Amino acid sequence: MRRMLSGVVAGVVVAFCLVGSLLFALHRPTPHEVPVGLVAPDPVATQISQTLASRAPDAFTITRYGDAAAAERAVRERTVAGAFVADPGGPLLLVAGANGGITRQVLEAAFGPLAQRTGGTLTVQDLVPLPDADRSGASTFFFVVGVIAGSRPPAGCSPRPPWAAPRP
Repeated sequence: MRRMLSGVVAGVVVAFCLVGSLLFALHRPTPHEVPVGLVAPDPVATQISQTLASRAPDAFTITRYGDAAAAERAVRERTVAGAFVADPGGPLLLVAGANGGITRQVLEAAFGPLAQRTGGTLTVQDLVPLPDADRSGASTFFFVVGVIAGSRPPAGCSPRPPWAAPRP
């Protein structure tokens, strides 16, 4: 009984540590060197790069592409997290929602105001959306964490490891 109680206490401690570490890690996150594609004429690209660098230094690493098709390919292949296309028909942000909602939110927050400054409305095109059954993309993460965290304390309560030879 005492061994079982210590396993339960250990499980509770592990759960609190896990929750605490996740809350600490996800509290006020900021982007760091997020790779972003950019399709724009030279003067516009320079203005966008300077604006992003002044608002959020080291937040984005910009790669220029010659056309929207190349930028789209880079987003699909995960070379970049997203791509901003300064199109005459209106500014376009290409994203891969399956990369995570936070990345998409960061890109929309960064490029939305830039689109408004040019007088356009930012259109966001999700090239690789999450499945309808998991719109937040968190199900797999929480399933794995739950299985790992939930299985550790009972394993510690076992009188001997499952791989140990039975006693004669």
